Amino acid sequence: MQSTILGGLWIVVFLGLSILMMILHPVPLIGALAGWAYKLAYLAFVLVWLMTVFKAFSGKEWEIPYLGKIAREQLAKRSTTTP
Repeated sequence: MQSTILGGLWIVVFLGLSILMMILHPVPLIGALAGWAYKLAYLAFVLVWLMTVFKAFSGKEWEIPYLGKIAREQLAKRSTTTP
């Protein structure tokens, strides 16, 4: 469930940042700052993804901060509605 939520968040964030980049890219200073924000967000998502892959292959359970709680709540909802 964490993977699904992280993947969905990744798509939403990068669609939003891509649209923002298209709008702000022509503006000299703001466009450059938006470019750095885009690169930092990409790096952050890749690092979280690599951490989850490493933890999964090492056999350790690890919750992504904030997303782990949401994933547990979604799984709890799903298990109570399924007969």
